[in-house]
Amino acid sequence: MVGENVPILLLGSGLVCGASFAFESPALLWTPSHLLRLLFLYAGALFYGHVLGQLRRERARADRGFARARELEAKVAERTEQLQRLYEQCLAASRLKSEFIASVSHELRTPLHIMMGYTEMLLDGDGGRTSAERDQMV
Repeated sequence: MVGENVPILLLGSGLVCGASFAFESPALLWTPSHLLRLLFLYAGALFYGHVLGQLRRERARADRGFARARELEAKVAERTEQLQRLYEQCLAASRLKSEFIASVSHELRTPLHIMMGYTEMLLDGDGGRTSAERDQMV
């Protein structure tokens, strides 16, 4: 706070010094109107410095806000990419699972159908075997 007002204080001191040098000649005297002008100049410089300091602080706060927003935006983009990669991995795993189940299902059904057909054939009495032979085979 004080560091921001140092230039304004220096400006005010410069105004006072400049005015004192300007009014040193015998023709010019420190009249109340001159002192009032000097006071208004100094007050204006202080007000300008105060407003400028506020603007600098507000700008710094806004810059910090924008930096935080950019940081959050980058995190969101990174997380979105990560979720997209995970989604693609899940889709690939689901495809592999479906292929595996289809393959295993086919591999199990074929021998099962053969055994069921052979058992049905034996139970129906096809093949010229006796009932005892068929029961033993089944």
